[in-house]
Amino acid sequence: MKEQQKAPKKTELNQLIKQAAAGSDEAARRLVSPFVHPDEKLLHYGISASFGLIKTYDFLFLTDRRIGDLEVTALTGNLNVEVAFLQKIDAFVLSQPSFPLLLRLTMLFFYPLFAVSGFFVIQSFAYEAGWSNAMSITLGVLVAVLAALLVRFAINPNIMRAFLRFKKSGLWCKLQGNPVGILIFADRNKFAMLTEVTRLVSDVKRQLDKIAM
Repeated sequence: MKEQQKAPKKTELNQLIKQAAAGSDEAARRLVSPFVHPDEKLLHYGISASFGLIKTYDFLFLTDRRIGDLEVTALTGNLNVEVAFLQKIDAFVLSQPSFPLLLRLTMLFFYPLFAVSGFFVIQSFAYEAGWSNAMSITLGVLVAVLAALLVRFAINPNIMRAFLRFKKSGLWCKLQGNPVGILIFADRNKFAMLTEVTRLVSDVKRQLDKIAM
């Protein structure tokens, strides 16, 4: 019987997340191993999604009994794990939703909206404070650039993640007696990996169903 690894401490966890997100196979294994039972065999694992300036990562893991999604935000320490037994899966759907044109236009519109708003807020503040025109314009441009960066790296990524969550981007598994099921959340560029995981789920579940008969 193999020995289950202990959950890493916070500083070690942050380092593991960074390494796993960068593609380290060993770091990804260590990251998900605390959620794998000692008598389970780990078949597949790896990063499936990452979004935002304050990065939120999703790591999937598949054993010979269960499938799970580990969602973690290193900076805040937020951690969420969803796990389902393969034998309890009734059906699964592999979904890759596209972003609607209206949503894309809205996110594009946020750039000038936030930049211009930030610029004029500074201008108004500068007028009340009696700053010179050169100083108010310089600070206004700086705030406009920062506002655009905020949209690029924080606001729009969170909108994209919320949309993909709502549309169930990834591998959705319906469970027996549960209309909600479990979602293995994934970015659109991770679907080659999800296709392999889907095949493994089918193979392992078929074996488990034969044993249960």
